[in-house]
Amino acid sequence: MFTMQNTSKTERSFLDLKDQNGDVLKHFVLGLDVSKFQNGVSLKLKAQKFFNLKNIEDCDFFQPTMPFPVFSCHAKEVIEACTNDIDFAPCEIFINGIFVKAFAGRILNFKPVFVREGEYAIKVRNEFMPSENDFIIRDSENEQFYFVTERFRKLCSDSKLKIRFIDFSMFK
Repeated sequence: MFTMQNTSKTERSFLDLKDQNGDVLKHFVLGLDVSKFQNGVSLKLKAQKFFNLKNIEDCDFFQPTMPFPVFSCHAKEVIEACTNDIDFAPCEIFINGIFVKAFAGRILNFKPVFVREGEYAIKVRNEFMPSENDFIIRDSENEQFYFVTERFRKLCSDSKLKIRFIDFSMFK
């Protein structure tokens, strides 16, 4: 199990977004259908100060301030050709007065992965084992957690996508 990061992760390398009515949370984190995103409405994200028009090209993965992935156009093409675990919606990343096209990922592969132990502890279920077809998984009971598998990491590596992978941790 792995967590994705952009290739130059800093505390200022996130994408900010506004979600006044909860549609982003419902659609991209909880996996609920929200018609505006299914009808191609572009999600607007604002790059934090770390990004500029030059270094954004060094990333194929972006992390918004909510728990869902955002990918470059190239990464979307690679991933979409290999799995149905994720659905993509167009988004625009605002950087220094210019919008850069990208794709927000809505993870469709929900499985019970984690179990709570007490009030504060969460661990991987003893019986959980990703299948050989899994690429990216969101926990069905704790939607704030998602991870990618070794198969996804290998796909990205083989395709030379600019994504960094670290062992999954609930405390990034």
